[in-house]
Amino acid sequence: MTMSIAQNLEPTSPADGRDAGGRFAGGHRLSIGNRGNAYRRKLLESIQPEDIDLALSALRRVLRDEKSKGNDLINAARELLDRATGKPASADLADRVEAIESSLERILQQLGGEPA
Repeated sequence: MTMSIAQNLEPTSPADGRDAGGRFAGGHRLSIGNRGNAYRRKLLESIQPEDIDLALSALRRVLRDEKSKGNDLINAARELLDRATGKPASADLADRVEAIESSLERILQQLGGEPA
């Protein structure tokens, strides 16, 4: 008996622990998310305050070393700043948010409402 294409595309049963795309669903012991979380948890548990001090010292040494090359300096500075302040939002994201806000203001005006 052959299966139709539609039958092949139907989600697998929840009993096998897979989602509609055939990947292991969240919560399944073989889910990539579970392994990633376990690795992350183990890493965080193993890091001691002295390790953080050593990592920061290494970055500072690269920044202060006169022999460091341009890319090394930029990478060390970027890493230090990203860890301290978070990665910057992309300019594209700011432009998209601004466009959405403008669209919402126009819609509110058309509906007779006042922008907030």
